[in-house]
Amino acid sequence: MARSDGLSAAEILAYLDSTTPPQRPAEQVRAYREAAAVLAAVRDPEHLRPVGAAPPGAATALLGPDLVPATGRKFNGTVMLRPEIRAETISDLVASGRVEDALAANPDERDSPLQAHLERYLRHEAPPLAAQSLDELEATLQVSVWLGGVVEGVPTADEVEARAGYFRLLAPFEALAGDAIFRGRKPELDRLRRHIGVVSPESALERLRAKAARWIEPERQPAISISGIGGAGKSSLVARFMLEHTRLPEEERIPFGYLDFARASLDVGDTLGLCLELLRQLNLQFPAAERTFSQLAGLIDRPDAFPGSAARDLLSDILHRLRTNLGPRPYVVVLDTFEEVQYRGEEHARPLWSMLSELQDKHSFLRVVVSGRAQVESLRLAGRPPRRIELGDLDDEAADAFLAAQGIEDPGTRDLLIESFGRLPLSLKLVGSLAARTPGGAAALLDPVTRGFSLLAASDEVVQARLYGRILDHISDERVRRLAHPGLTLRRINPALILEVLNEPCDLLISTPDEATALFEELRRESSLVSVDSADGDLVHRPDLRRVMLKMLLNGAPAVVRQIHASAAAWYSRQPGRRARAEYVYHRLHLGDYADLAADRLGRDELYDREVRASIQAVIEEFSVEVQLWLATFGFKVSDSVREQGSRDQEHASVAAQIEELLPYGARSESDAERIFELAYQNLRDDRSVVRSVLGRVDRGASPVFRAGARVAAQRGDDEQALYLIERGLERAVRDSAAELTLGLLKERAWLFRKRPRADQAEGLALLSEHARRYQDLAGQIQHRAQWIDSRDPVVGSDMQALGRLLGQASPQDLWGLVPVLRPVLDPSPFRSTRTLTEPLIGTLRNLVAEPESPFRLAVFPDSAVQSSLDDLLGSAPEADLSNFYSGFMRLCNIWPYRILYVAAPQGRRGEQLTIE
Repeated sequence: MARSDGLSAAEILAYLDSTTPPQRPAEQVRAYREAAAVLAAVRDPEHLRPVGAAPPGAATALLGPDLVPATGRKFNGTVMLRPEIRAETISDLVASGRVEDALAANPDERDSPLQAHLERYLRHEAPPLAAQSLDELEATLQVSVWLGGVVEGVPTADEVEARAGYFRLLAPFEALAGDAIFRGRKPELDRLRRHIGVVSPESALERLRAKAARWIEPERQPAISISGIGGAGKSSLVARFMLEHTRLPEEERIPFGYLDFARASLDVGDTLGLCLELLRQLNLQFPAAERTFSQLAGLIDRPDAFPGSAARDLLSDILHRLRTNLGPRPYVVVLDTFEEVQYRGEEHARPLWSMLSELQDKHSFLRVVVSGRAQVESLRLAGRPPRRIELGDLDDEAADAFLAAQGIEDPGTRDLLIESFGRLPLSLKLVGSLAARTPGGAAALLDPVTRGFSLLAASDEVVQARLYGRILDHISDERVRRLAHPGLTLRRINPALILEVLNEPCDLLISTPDEATALFEELRRESSLVSVDSADGDLVHRPDLRRVMLKMLLNGAPAVVRQIHASAAAWYSRQPGRRARAEYVYHRLHLGDYADLAADRLGRDELYDREVRASIQAVIEEFSVEVQLWLATFGFKVSDSVREQGSRDQEHASVAAQIEELLPYGARSESDAERIFELAYQNLRDDRSVVRSVLGRVDRGASPVFRAGARVAAQRGDDEQALYLIERGLERAVRDSAAELTLGLLKERAWLFRKRPRADQAEGLALLSEHARRYQDLAGQIQHRAQWIDSRDPVVGSDMQALGRLLGQASPQDLWGLVPVLRPVLDPSPFRSTRTLTEPLIGTLRNLVAEPESPFRLAVFPDSAVQSSLDDLLGSAPEADLSNFYSGFMRLCNIWPYRILYVAAPQGRRGEQLTIE
């Protein structure tokens, strides 16, 4: 019967029959499947020979639906059998004992490492997982996907991944301090061993053989701080210490956690994230205890397991299980490349310090090692400051062995190289790299004609600069050489930057993206000069070498350097993302455009962005003294030698900024801020005439230190002292016509006056309103309007509308600083406001909170209860219904930890990451 809407049933069946593919002879298909099943991949199906009777050259026709593309070099082919068909076919081959017949059919296809590993498992000849290298484990992982549960002896993918994960954990240690690389540092290693409470691996093995191994409850110990200049081998030392203990039997191995703060994914302020990383590493180190630790890791998947940032509870549980399962053997937590934290300020590590101290009080076997360029000052464990190990040059024996390990065989040549270039590991590594590139080898470096760069009295930096220059000379492609120098003016290099920024100043003479990519790939091969940022694939110059070479580059080609900075600033201004903004600010500062940045509100906001600040602080010594002094007024840290060159106003601004940097981080940081203020205040007291300026006058000028000190006092609950300091500061600011300082002090005064009688409140708000309007200070205008509304009953609709208009112009940063002043405005009491008045305001607040880069999304509070409340608020921000957001915002207001306004957000990484060079 015909269908009213189209084809009849018979017509449909006829159509389907016409599109059915022709039948494939089963025996012939099986013959080709058996040939392909035992091959990792097939290069050309037309040349695949079947196992048994089948027409030659018919693989494509007979196996077409069974084949999938083989992507990736490891397969060494173009197509391969579908996994499910491979498994079924190999199962039949194994059952019938015909695996060798299948392998013999196509010997020319069996020449890849993956193929060899596949055959080992097919023949039951594969080594155990514990004896496999990382490359072999990665091949085993692929085999387990194909043959798991099909061939006896093939491990599961989870088993392979766990073992491979352990190798990846150790890979940085091997790269830094493997047997073929590491030399010397015996005294420092012995000090580390004694401090941790372990013996050398050789002694440990002897003790194990004697069955005398016992873990005894140790006493608490302070941390140990390893420091030294760039290139001294700090990371190599800790890597060697960790590596030698990973090679022991599990019964004698000490557990460790390795946190390298050069990794963008690690944030010292995210204590929960750090704990999860430590837990992940423990799972990899002790497979025998895997079930115990995995069960603990599984708790994190339960939303009710660890609310907020309950890192202490998590790590305490980890340590308790360590003791239960492994005994009180030392648990070593290594914090490497700690200068990345110090660039931001050690105060950001205080939540971590507090947690480690509390944990060690309960678990005395916890040991902490911190490695960075500068000694750690603020960490206290066992009630004591860290013990210090400072690294410098290698001794003669170690330096000689270091060069020998790099292939320089002649002892006399090694002696002369050490005499010429010193004993610093980085210098010796560059010598080895240069010797490998130089015709005639190491001896040619000492030829009287060419050894002019061998300076016996030269500093390490000069030696490294000369060696770097000689390495550049041996780069055959002139354009790649220019990419490395003067191209190192850029902190990051990618093909787009090569084409659009470096092309003209470096005389690259390229015109297409493909040419830029080709040059990029050539530069990437120069591993002694650059490394790849795994986050985005950009190339970054070795930081130690770049720091040295920039000084020489600026002296030798200042016009080219300036041209590159200008082009880079223009290019980055057009790019999205926070990394681009950091690079934009970096190049603007090198151009000396800090005055324009200060005048531009957006530019000032960038300088307060936590990632931009970290990126600039990491390289602050690159900038001129003038720029460094200006940055210090925003709270950036500069050396004492630079600070001494600053003016009186710059010094005061720097002190005030330091205090503001500490305020977001809780009671301990507030105490530090108070100490900084008290020291500075000695120079400001009117009655201390013995304290004089360079000109011989008592220092009675306007100063932001008064406001900073008042804010510390108010945050700690001493409003009387805060108001006293505000009045002293206002006297000076008004006398000196310091408008910005006056406005800042009036903001603090009006906020403190909220607890006073109505007349005092009105006076404080009137002065604030006048100055905020005069200087077009949006935050001050919002504060005035919100406090004015709070002082009135009932609320007037026009006031709420005016506040809504002001907040409509505000940024998320403005809102963050004004949270306490908005709480009473949003009070649900019917005597205060109505839903009609507050609903538009709440909608504006929700939009500000929900912005991708608002401080509400990026902050990490030290207090877990506040953090949990913030997380709940963020969860409600995108919802259309304002009621959930309103409830969450009010809960956050009620436990807001700051008594004062305008406190910066506590730093943490919850958004886009930056790699700090």
